Amino acid sequence: MLVRAEHPAIEKGTKISWGIRPENLRVLRKIGDGTGMQDENIFDATVKSIVNKGSSKVIVLKIKEHSNLIIAEVANQFFENSKLEAGDECRVAIDKSRVVVI
Repeated sequence: MLVRAEHPAIEKGTKISWGIRPENLRVLRKIGDGTGMQDENIFDATVKSIVNKGSSKVIVLKIKEHSNLIIAEVANQFFENSKLEAGDECRVAIDKSRVVVI
């Protein structure tokens, strides 16, 4: 899975290991075929499960065309507007300034 990250000590094109905190991911409803929103760090995904943590929801997502699962944590007020359910298609946005390079 190719993710763009900002890190001053790494040369462009270097393979890295990376991580991101679940609350720093944005989960977006997929509208239409999704072609209107293209970016280097936006991925198509499928909602695998949703866990209620009280003030937030933990969403387990499978990134399409990869075996990767990624976990996002979304505040309830944003989640309720998304109307996402397990099995729904969505998009995941990763802010490259929030990526932790390991």
